[in-house]
Amino acid sequence: MFAPLLPPLLPPYWGCLSGFARLVIYANSQNDEGRGSDANEPSAPSPPKQLTREDYTVGWLAMSYIDQAAAIAMLDETHSQLEMDPGNIRNYRYGEIGGHNIVITSLDWEGCKATNAASIADDVYHTFPSLRMMFMVGVASGVPGDVDVRLGDVVVGTSVIEYVGLSAYPDEDSIGITGVSVIPPMLLRWGIQEMEALDEMDPHQVPSIIRRTVHEIGQKNPHIQQYSCRDSLQDLLFESTYKHTKPGKACDECDRSHLVERTPREDDCPVIHYGRIGTSSTIVENAGLRDKLAQLKPALCLESGNGRAIDFFKALMVCSIGDYADSHKNPEWEQYAAATAAAYTKVYLGQLPLSLTKTIES
Repeated sequence: MFAPLLPPLLPPYWGCLSGFARLVIYANSQNDEGRGSDANEPSAPSPPKQLTREDYTVGWLAMSYIDQAAAIAMLDETHSQLEMDPGNIRNYRYGEIGGHNIVITSLDWEGCKATNAASIADDVYHTFPSLRMMFMVGVASGVPGDVDVRLGDVVVGTSVIEYVGLSAYPDEDSIGITGVSVIPPMLLRWGIQEMEALDEMDPHQVPSIIRRTVHEIGQKNPHIQQYSCRDSLQDLLFESTYKHTKPGKACDECDRSHLVERTPREDDCPVIHYGRIGTSSTIVENAGLRDKLAQLKPALCLESGNGRAIDFFKALMVCSIGDYADSHKNPEWEQYAAATAAAYTKVYLGQLPLSLTKTIES
């Protein structure tokens, strides 16, 4: 059975605990799961909670329907659907993680990317007036460089910057960036500091929890097994000058002598990176363009196709790497990467004190 990130019954002092203490309690709760004489006795499912729009304090914008499926799989508990006002055509899913009430929706509508992620975020804030924070979570393209970013890794956006003029490439003079990097709100930056502190104390703890969480969603729901396993996936980074041999096909026939040599990692846990995320309304599948962007203003990854996401400054952007923004781009890693990004967001919420998202009366 899928185990929640946090113990199902939170002690009254939970909100006073540090992030490290909460993760320790979580880890111990996983070790204790299944013990006791009643461990194997099935329990009758409880009816889903029925809350109001005012009860939801955390918004989760999934970048695609695949990212939305991963987000829903991370919920500790699902809630009943709510009636929407006439004219509100967006589809929402509701639940909770670690006691935080969460509303989930997708930027990908009827197979087409939204023209402006910021406008959708504003709609969500208007529909759910008690939201204290929002996350934009999904799969992005890695930008190879000084930081060893690999497929399945997670990038947490300490800042976001927009690349413009990409549709005119290869006219490199037309490529530019907006003037100022956008940073997440203070409340979300505080959570980033907590997560970075956890990494300092034990670099393996959060990645191990993410790997276990991703594995468990496949055990809970066999229909999304592909989200939870990376055993058959290959992480291939080719030289920038070597183009894919057959468009639309996997890299089985690509010349492996053109692979970039990288030091093997000790395990398959995703590495967590904190830094700048680049965004563009144009999907990048060109290693030359990718490298040019890295020269202009380095970013750890590139989130593409969601319109003017740079306007979306009210959220924390969490991305997992599904490709390298080159001609070898294919969807093989998309589902697993969606799960790792969602799992990081779950861990982030799990160490967040409930007092930070408690509904405040105006």
